[in-house]
Amino acid sequence: MPGYVPEELLHPLLVELAAAEFEPQERDYGRSIQNIESYELHPPFPRHPIVRAIAESLQWFEDYDPEHVSVHRYAAGEVGITPHYDLKKYRVLIAALTVHGSAEFSLVEDPDPKRKLPSHKVVNARRAAPIIRSWETTPGDLMLMRAPGFAGMEDGRPLHQVSGGNAGGSRTALVFRMEAPA
Repeated sequence: MPGYVPEELLHPLLVELAAAEFEPQERDYGRSIQNIESYELHPPFPRHPIVRAIAESLQWFEDYDPEHVSVHRYAAGEVGITPHYDLKKYRVLIAALTVHGSAEFSLVEDPDPKRKLPSHKVVNARRAAPIIRSWETTPGDLMLMRAPGFAGMEDGRPLHQVSGGNAGGSRTALVFRMEAPA
């Protein structure tokens, strides 16, 4: 959804997110490779009123309340995160908002669309996967991905990858998820 967050809110949002320290993530993520720093935010987001407003605006679907929010910073360069599925514990939707910078997001051909194999057998970061569709995410853009439970689907997670920041800069994204009830 291009321009989901208006341009005039992006700088105040970036300032709001800059208050915490990013932690480097492990380069090897299952069979994927990633070049990401991140940190977690926890509801009710008392020090993050813009994040709270965005989270509330995402409650379009019945029973969707994103309580797991992370801030990701992708370094400039080729690799952000190679082909992967998001974790199955996240339900209904995963919403990723580009706050700063840009990156290429790609849907990748799924060699096991019926999910008969464990995901670690499907994804191999060291082998190029055919890209189905690709687009550039820019500041203010919201990208929505199916998660288990979306429209009654048991799974439905897309195999996807994200480049590092484009145009020589990093990319900061705010990612909203909802976990399955315990």
